[in-house]
Amino acid sequence: MGLISLAELYFRSLKRIKVLALLTKYLLQFRRLSIPHVGTFELVQYPAEFNVVDKLVLPPSFSLNWHNNDALPEHQVHYLASSFDSDPESIKTKLDQFGKMFSTRVRKGPFAWNGIANLRGTEGNITIEQYPMLIEGLGPVGAHKVIRENVEHNMLVGDRQMTSQQVTDSLSKPGKKRSLAVLIGWILLIITILAIVYILYRNGFNPLSSGLTLKASQATIN
Repeated sequence: MGLISLAELYFRSLKRIKVLALLTKYLLQFRRLSIPHVGTFELVQYPAEFNVVDKLVLPPSFSLNWHNNDALPEHQVHYLASSFDSDPESIKTKLDQFGKMFSTRVRKGPFAWNGIANLRGTEGNITIEQYPMLIEGLGPVGAHKVIRENVEHNMLVGDRQMTSQQVTDSLSKPGKKRSLAVLIGWILLIITILAIVYILYRNGFNPLSSGLTLKASQATIN
């Protein structure tokens, strides 16, 4: 009988380990996990930060939050049902049993949730001592100002491959063409006005004396 009870406890512990591993996977993937009689854990992501003093760009960080709402979301139930090849109602029952054991264990003393945090439970509250969560391949990166002269890069403009300098030159040319056209227009206008004045002068037109001449002729006729 003693051997049988020990075997049962062993297999139950294996099931609990498997459940906890799957719950951990769900938390890391979907950032939110609810456990009956325990509450809801949520991973909050913070963006990368720039450390001005050390001149480092720090990778995104995560904070584990907890609140006592232990309602199971349908997505979590169906995910676990699919993973265990079981029906949703059976999963709810298993999670309820697991939650009771998990809550009791946390209240007995510090519980090391592998890869997540140390949990300490009291009546109606859980204290979290979070482990550092690092994203594989992401670490602090040195941020140094690099000044390069005459740097060009290729870019696609329509269906043409051009350098950045070529694009800059092409954008500046239309302005130059417009200013040149305006200058030529003013020159032509001035030349035209001078030509008209010259022709009128050659034909004997004097705008200052034309009025007097007209009055004199009228006086003679009378």
